Amino acid sequence: YDAMLRCAGQTLLDVGRSKLGVELGALCVLHTWGQTLPLHPHIHCVVPGGGFAAGGAQWRSVRKPSFFLPVKVLSRRFRTLLSADLREQWREGHLQIPPSILSDAVALDLLLARANAHEWVVYAKRPFGGPEQVLAYLASYTHRIAISNRRLVAFDGSTVTFHYRDYRDDNRGKTMDLPVNEFLRRFLLHVVPSRFVRIRYYGFLANRVRRRSLEHARELLNAKPPAPACP
Repeated sequence: YDAMLRCAGQTLLDVGRSKLGVELGALCVLHTWGQTLPLHPHIHCVVPGGGFAAGGAQWRSVRKPSFFLPVKVLSRRFRTLLSADLREQWREGHLQIPPSILSDAVALDLLLARANAHEWVVYAKRPFGGPEQVLAYLASYTHRIAISNRRLVAFDGSTVTFHYRDYRDDNRGKTMDLPVNEFLRRFLLHVVPSRFVRIRYYGFLANRVRRRSLEHARELLNAKPPAPACP
């Protein structure tokens, strides 16, 4: 997961520099589940529609609202970075995988070769309509858990019934029954290690430079700072 987050952020920065000539900022959030609680690791990213150019002397906005960065380029860059990162983690002994699954570096190379033979999936959504939509999106994604209480329908002592959306069937709402042990097994797949940080910031939104970067962006855009929050 750490490698996925790191490589997702680096992908956006690399492609932003190569395709737009700007230093981007990004907020990346790890999610690991699908609607029926399978293990489905993926990264949600929120990226401002522009960045710093000319060494920070200019702010350059994306000119086409419906287009940001080419998804195939993002896909291939992410594939390259993550494959290299996994190889490095293996060499340094940080990638702990049972021998029955992955026995040596040759097996890792073969696994990555099979994975790299496919196009990896990157999905880019249209820009948000304004700050209210950004806040609504972040509120629903950043602190979500694998399943909320409102999706739980019933428990009879041995079976858990819950709501889910079937994306393959026109997003229809359905219910699923699972034995309690299977429900708990699926739920526990999404418990990350203690102190693991699911939300990370990259580029000009990185923690160490974010305040200074946002102030500089407002100066270049001639934008007013936000009103102070009510006490």
